[in-house]
Amino acid sequence: MYRTVRTFFVLTLTVGLGIVALPAIAGWDVSGDFGSTNPSGAWSYGWTDDITNPAYRFNYDGEYVPDLALYPGGPGGATGAIEGWWYAFASPSILHNKTNAQWDSGWFSMRANEVAMHPGVYAPEFPLIRWTAPAAGDYLISGKFLQQVWMTSTNDVHILLNRTSIFDGLIWYDPSDPSQLIEEAPFSLLLTLAQGDKIDFTVGLGPDRDFSMGLAALQASIDVVPEPGSMMMLGGLLGSAGLALLRRKSR
Repeated sequence: MYRTVRTFFVLTLTVGLGIVALPAIAGWDVSGDFGSTNPSGAWSYGWTDDITNPAYRFNYDGEYVPDLALYPGGPGGATGAIEGWWYAFASPSILHNKTNAQWDSGWFSMRANEVAMHPGVYAPEFPLIRWTAPAAGDYLISGKFLQQVWMTSTNDVHILLNRTSIFDGLIWYDPSDPSQLIEEAPFSLLLTLAQGDKIDFTVGLGPDRDFSMGLAALQASIDVVPEPGSMMMLGGLLGSAGLALLRRKSR
């Protein structure tokens, strides 16, 4: 596991004889941060049986498997590419392509370094990828759920804040009917969070209730939004740098 750090800005400005550096602002990525421990930094992996229950339980009873055999599923070392959190056959699972190449099974694929989730057959059973806010502040949560299977498949997709839905969508693929194509469900959520607030990403079986075709990918990043004071400081530093450059050119 490694922590992904992105930046809104990293600047080193020379103003006069002084050097002023603005620090990077940390971010989290569901794929780049994928972990073999639970919890793994700000991320946790689990499942629940009913996301409509405002007191639903987050079950941690899964096993990390470094090499998953797919499909029908089960630990077995058949792919060499897929790791993940495994609960039991036909139960919710969370998968990660740990390679830098696309992996194809013949009827579904996983892009390089992609995370995907599969609901359980005994619906409702929802896999949960949870992110817990490490500090109070404003956060931008962005990304999309993606359809993964090359045959008829549906998934309902959700994001919940402290067990209350803040995003619901549907991805749908039917090769016999091009009009039935919703390949992705994008999201961009700006949230003010308290320390310890919990964001859950999950997928269900969708209207067709077909367990064998239930895999859906998740691309998600979470970034700290700079406070207004930081942006004002940035503007002031840029202005000072520009003024310094103008003065040097006029000499």
